Amino acid sequence: MLKTYEVYAIAKTLFSQATMRTYRTIYFLPLMAAVCLVFSCKSPQPDAALKRKADSLEAQLKFAKLAQQQAQHTADSALRAQHLKDSLAKIAAAEPKAAPKAEPHYGPCPVLVKASYLTGGGANKAIIVSLKNTSKKKIDAVKLTWTVYNHAGKSIGSSGGMAKKSLAKGRAGSYSWSVNAPNGTKAKAAVAYVHFADGTVWATK
Repeated sequence: MLKTYEVYAIAKTLFSQATMRTYRTIYFLPLMAAVCLVFSCKSPQPDAALKRKADSLEAQLKFAKLAQQQAQHTADSALRAQHLKDSLAKIAAAEPKAAPKAEPHYGPCPVLVKASYLTGGGANKAIIVSLKNTSKKKIDAVKLTWTVYNHAGKSIGSSGGMAKKSLAKGRAGSYSWSVNAPNGTKAKAAVAYVHFADGTVWATK
């Protein structure tokens, strides 16, 4: 059997150079195809375990990103809640605080009712009350109560009012209020509450 190089030598003598190139191409093409096929068959196939590991790593990264987003959302919510709490605290601090209510003291009344009487007629009657500050402090307001009587001396109604005019130590002043007592002929007033300029108060028991 003729070897390859012998066939090639014989063909070279029989054919032209161009024919030889064509011959070489036809002769070696199957051989090259076979070599490529062999090497391609030996190419490593994708590693299934490696792919699974890559998928697992991708899932872990996604989970870590989701956990980070959730933590950020929780932190943002806590920050908003703290801001709201601080705002409410500032509003509460800015609101004027009411002065503590003074405890009333009792004892002798610091205001003397010098006189109380009715004036006017019919439905246009008024009560006039004259007061004197017998205390050692300036008075801001005095609350009075009064009772109206008819000609027979029978009580026909009671009411009251606040005199907010200042009354200095030892000074006297008169105050008036309208009354609905057409049949009233006289009235008797009493002091129920006194507020002094220093914030202290006096009240009946």
